[in-house]
This record gives sequence, C-alpha cells and structure tokens, in this order.
Amino acid sequence: MQIGKLTKAGHRAIHLDGVFNMRDIGGLQTSTGRAVRKGLLYRADALSWISESDIHRIRDDLGISLILDLRLPKETERARSPLFRSQSGAATSAPLVSYVNISFRCTDDPAEDVVTVIALSRQLSDGYKMYVEHSAARIARAVQVLAEPGSLPAIIHCSGGKDRTGVLLAIILDAIGIEHAQIIDDYAATDERMPLLMSRVSGQNAYEGQRVTQLPGWAFRAMPATMEDFLSYMCNTHGGSYAWLHKQGVHSEVLDGLRERLLLRADCPS
Repeated sequence: MQIGKLTKAGHRAIHLDGVFNMRDIGGLQTSTGRAVRKGLLYRADALSWISESDIHRIRDDLGISLILDLRLPKETERARSPLFRSQSGAATSAPLVSYVNISFRCTDDPAEDVVTVIALSRQLSDGYKMYVEHSAARIARAVQVLAEPGSLPAIIHCSGGKDRTGVLLAIILDAIGIEHAQIIDDYAATDERMPLLMSRVSGQNAYEGQRVTQLPGWAFRAMPATMEDFLSYMCNTHGGSYAWLHKQGVHSEVLDGLRERLLLRADCPS
C-alpha cells in the first residue's frame, strides 16, 4: 500500500508500505549555493511496521548503512523494527544494517513520556529547547555517530519523524550552513502527514499509556513558526548550532568533515 505523496517535499519523498513520513534531505541548500547530496541522509517515522519489500528497498536500493533511532527504550522494546529482529521476534545479533539507539529526552525523569513533555511546554518549540538542555550529550553523540566513516547513507527516525528527528536534523543542517528557510520548510512538510501518523499511533500498543488523546492540538502539528522559534533560540542563546555542538565536545574537524561529506561543491548540480 502506498500512501499519498508529500506535496511540500514530494520530489524528496520515499514511498514505503509501512513508513508514512520518509524523505531524502538531499537538495537543501546553503546560502553559498552548496546542496546536500542526494541519497545520503533521510528522515523518517518509526520503521516498526515495514514490509519485506520495504526492507529490500532500505537495504538494497537505498543502500542504507545506519539506522539512528531516537526513541525511548520503552518505545523500541514495544515496536522493534523487522530489520532488527529474527522471525521469532527476538532481537537479532546480526542486523541487516547497523543500528544505533540514542534516546532523546526532555526531562531527567526515567518515566518520561510524550504527555509529560507537552505538559511542561507552552508551545512545541519549548519542548525542543528542553531536548537541547536535557539531551545535549545525546545530541552530540548522534552527530558524532553520523560523522563516523561508513555511517552514511543513514536514516534518522523517532516515532513520527517530527519532534526528536526534527530537532537533530535542524541542528545538523544549521551547523553545516543550510539556510534556515529551507530547514523550516523541510520540517513543516511533516504537517500534512500527521493525520496518518496519529491514526497509527493511536491504534498501537507501542504507545499504550502515553494518553495521546489528552494532548493539545498544537502537539500534532509541524508548523513553520515552531522551527523558526527553535532556530532563533539556537542562534540567539547558543551562537548557532555549530558553536553549540563544539561546546558539547564535537570537534571542529568532525563537524567540518561531516559538512564536506554531506554537501556538494557549489559548482556541482544537486
């Protein structure tokens, strides 16, 4: 079953049977005209319901080397991807692609769930700033993992591919010089996928106990103003994502190396 195309980023959408919100980051540009290489970095919602055909597409057609999963342990345990489990359902010791789970948190509460996070926020971008405060080391580690040789092509995902994935990608793209307007537009492309994503989340045991029906309507949106506010916060409070990552221990050579791996030369067609 293929779901309708993304209209805001349709040319970058990846259509899979069990993934509703996947797209290639390739094509986003810096102010100097350099573009992210196509086929190196993807964003997605959870890969827990992918089909055999999807596995073939991810592993063989897209050539994915790394899956970077930002979900909490209780999410991954209840909804493990078929890429990383045997036919019996147990975790496999020889996954089809490399897998790294770095759980982003908004609080220091081990019982944290999405309702807890939203209850502490006046607006969605407040939660994103809480990730920067409480998951600084995890964000830095995620960037370092992506910068390691052999890590690309990679898929970054969380549950819906909106909040945790959006925060990490915004920081990476900002750090390598992608224009803020393009980061914002890419984030906002998720908004039209939210009804599909929420229909699945509300019917899955993986999210039992998170009481998603109690959340305010803005929690289910991916509005441009949310990412605009977050990027302004990174710039005004931390001097930009590059400077912030450097303060978290991600060395300049790592960030510069990742930038050169992700970006085409200015004179190369995207």
